Amino acid sequence: MADSAHDATTPAPDGASATRDDDFSADLSRQFIAAVIAFGLVGALLYALALAVAPGWQRALVSVNCLLLALLALLLHRRPARWGLSRAAAVRVAAAGVFVVVTVSAIALDLGVHSSGLGFLPLLVCIVPVLAGVRSAAWLAAGCAALVISLGGAEQVGWLGGLPGPAGYPLTLRAVTLLLVLAAALVVGVILARSVARARASARSREQRFAGLLAVAADWYWEMDAQFRFTYVSEQAGSGSGLDAGRRLGKAPWEIEGFGLDALAMDAHRADLESHQPFVNLQLQRRGPGGRPHWYAVSGRPRFDARGRFLGYWGVGRDIDAEKRSEAARAATEARYRELFARSPSPLVLHRDASVLDANDAALALFGAPNAATLVGRNLLEYYDDDDGSRRLAAERALALRSL
Repeated sequence: MADSAHDATTPAPDGASATRDDDFSADLSRQFIAAVIAFGLVGALLYALALAVAPGWQRALVSVNCLLLALLALLLHRRPARWGLSRAAAVRVAAAGVFVVVTVSAIALDLGVHSSGLGFLPLLVCIVPVLAGVRSAAWLAAGCAALVISLGGAEQVGWLGGLPGPAGYPLTLRAVTLLLVLAAALVVGVILARSVARARASARSREQRFAGLLAVAADWYWEMDAQFRFTYVSEQAGSGSGLDAGRRLGKAPWEIEGFGLDALAMDAHRADLESHQPFVNLQLQRRGPGGRPHWYAVSGRPRFDARGRFLGYWGVGRDIDAEKRSEAARAATEARYRELFARSPSPLVLHRDASVLDANDAALALFGAPNAATLVGRNLLEYYDDDDGSRRLAAERALALRSL
């Protein structure tokens, strides 16, 4: 089958592991920013439809701010790198946008610390450590705490109307409760960030151990998708497999020129792939430097997700050219030996524990046997003379050989 691939070294040397970590973080960041887009659009729609009890200009101000937040998040979601922002920076900008909208709504709607939008702030403080780092979350939590204290102070001196609380539930208690929730959110966020970091480090360690073990047993690692197109190869510039990686990535085996199988073998291999069968030591013959044939062996197994959906293949490849040439040399040596054995003018008999295995023509003539089959399996000692002691001597030699 195949011999290339993508996703966990040889499956992923250190660089590939780092890339996959980055892909994981980038995916979480995109999901977070997509959620900001959704909440911004929903907030803009709700205030525009006058579902909030507030004067028109206040609702319009909050609605426009929500819409601007959604637009900002959309730009960050599509191409943060275009604006010179890293993944973590994009998350910080999106979080700052949410902070601004919550602040504007609390002031514009004259609700102060009673604004329901303040409930989004602990959520931000909880998720930012995982996506943008603990330091960013600490600064955000400090900003949120300062906002709560400022809104509470403004409400206390009458700059903001706020809402009357229940009897025995003073404004200070409301503000202190919000501050405690922010502190708890920061603690939870730090715990989550450290847990994710430990899980990533553990996964990288396992992947590196797997890569080291795989390097002992194979020369390269590959993966292919559900359409049997190679998506990842552990080697660089085709070293080890005889094919440049650029000729394989994005292609199925039957689309690759010089893959190493003839038409009949390729049809059989394609049938195995399409029926999702594992394969072991599929031998490929490719042209090496100077056009010399070079042998490789690849093995692969199908991949399935938790629901049994076919995801593609992953596997390994080995350079077996030395083994094939050793086999060819051994076969040639054996052929030359058999020819010398057969043509030798001296009688030669092969035996184990005096039981005949083979004999050349000269030995057949010596023993008066019509062919080797009549001798095979016979006890060689039967052909020695018992009277002159040669049979006893031959038996002792056979016993000595057996002890060796």
